[in-house]
Amino acid sequence: MGLFVRTGSRRTFAIAASLLGGVFVVLSVLASWTLLHTTDTPTYVRTADLVIDQTQVQDEISSTIVSSVVGDAQLPDEILTLLNNGARFIVGSDGFHDFWRIANRSMHEMVREQLLGNDAIDPMGARIDITAEVNLVLDNLRQIDPRLAELLPNNAPDTAVEIADQETLTDLKNAISGLERLKTFGALFAVVLFVLATVLLGLRRRSLVLAASTLVITALGVYGVSSVIPPLAERFVDKEFRGTTYIVAEQMASTMTTTAWQILFCAFVGFVVAFFPRRNTSDKSD
Repeated sequence: MGLFVRTGSRRTFAIAASLLGGVFVVLSVLASWTLLHTTDTPTYVRTADLVIDQTQVQDEISSTIVSSVVGDAQLPDEILTLLNNGARFIVGSDGFHDFWRIANRSMHEMVREQLLGNDAIDPMGARIDITAEVNLVLDNLRQIDPRLAELLPNNAPDTAVEIADQETLTDLKNAISGLERLKTFGALFAVVLFVLATVLLGLRRRSLVLAASTLVITALGVYGVSSVIPPLAERFVDKEFRGTTYIVAEQMASTMTTTAWQILFCAFVGFVVAFFPRRNTSDKSD
């Protein structure tokens, strides 16, 4: 056998290496996107802000507050309606939104240390304590109707909204370790494969066309994945939360769409380098 691979075989190997590089780019993008939305606190807080704006979530938190206030007491329907309306009003207020944002930031920073550190996961999981907000609801309700001032307790019991339990956080911690490796090695393997494809076609500027074309296909693939995330996500939640899930997933997917445009820009640069006319720098003799 000869030492050199025939031209046709080199082209075949180059195409295979380039396509495989595109696959690793997609895997690296998916890993980076997942890590961004699980470990980056500002990104998480922006998503949490969107969550609390949704009617279904506000109703769920209001129900949690009322359940905490009422407990086992049997109250007339009129009183329960007052309680529900009062809780709903508080949860929809700007003050509660500010509290939600601060609480989510503090909670995520604490959980992030558990997910990225070597410490064991807190058995209590990730919770937001809304006891102070429940007491605020109680104070407001007492002023609405004298009957409530007599029926409602002076202080609410400890109330927390669970964001993720211990088992979920443990699974996330294990997944994050794998995603960090996939993000790093996926990008590295992609670069190596693109370089290999270029070398197999010859160290010429036009050899970049194959890698650039593959990046265009990859960008379209990443964009396609970002498009199916919202409808796919809403299929895994209860019916009443599907609208909220779609809106949240759509915002999360927008960061992947941005990445698709970035990959497309890299492809454009590759095409420019491959086809941009070379200046003639040869000196003319007098």
